[in-house]
Amino acid sequence: MLRAPVVPAIEHLEQVCREAWEKFPDHVARTVAFPERRNVSGLYSDGQRGTGFFIHCGRYVDQQAVGTISNIPAKNALIGELRPGNDKNFLNSDFLALLQGNHVICLGCGRNAGSLRNFLIKLFEKAGIPPEKQIFELSRVSNTAAIKRISRDGVRKIDVDVAISTLNATKVSRTDRGVWHFFKLGGKKLVDTIVGYDQSYEQIKEISEAHLSISIDLKKGELAAGKKSFGKVAKDIIQDDEADNYKIHLNDGNTISLDDISLKTWVTLDEVANSVSVHQAWDKMSEYISQLRVEKQISE
Repeated sequence: MLRAPVVPAIEHLEQVCREAWEKFPDHVARTVAFPERRNVSGLYSDGQRGTGFFIHCGRYVDQQAVGTISNIPAKNALIGELRPGNDKNFLNSDFLALLQGNHVICLGCGRNAGSLRNFLIKLFEKAGIPPEKQIFELSRVSNTAAIKRISRDGVRKIDVDVAISTLNATKVSRTDRGVWHFFKLGGKKLVDTIVGYDQSYEQIKEISEAHLSISIDLKKGELAAGKKSFGKVAKDIIQDDEADNYKIHLNDGNTISLDDISLKTWVTLDEVANSVSVHQAWDKMSEYISQLRVEKQISE
């Protein structure tokens, strides 16, 4: 479950998406290109169900062949190749989304729905949407139940784990960033110091393939004094979109990780080709967003 924070020029992301989608007569016109012949096509939409705007997008590499395996017995078999016809491409993968106002539910979009965001940005530009309406972000909606558990039970320990390669790419930002960004900045300074002692290629290579783990632990006698501030740090981490690998240990012995934070649900869908039943998926999305509203996990 994601949300597009409101910016002055955009009342609803759903509204802008409908406007851009309707600018094109067919899915070929709604195809946007990415580097290395990668493309994403806006295949299908449904905005008549009264629960938002559903879209289905397919990824493909232009004229990319697929490998085949022969059913004829052979001691050594080579992989064959099947190329698409001139009027088609093979589906690489796909994703589905339901946009309702500024709320977004995704299936197969990847973490933080980066695929959906990148597609919409290019689609808005191609459709000639005014630049001020093209500016948006998608933020993960945190599970309020997990936040309440932190307030109720208190936090004893916080573990964070960051890949060194990620730290190397971290830069000081003048804009307001979340607590995870400052974890990375601190980790980067530590790694830079370690590398500074011996700047051999092998050491830098080994460090770049490693991870930095940090544990912040409150001793038993310090729990009362640190409960409020420690709980605030934990809440900041779980609501930070950059945070990707952490574990929060509660005083009752339970833990909270990224998988516990994101609003999500598991569904069973019929297979269709190398995808799923689109209409089944949209039915499940409609049910889920209605359930979240009833549970007051999301509001207008």
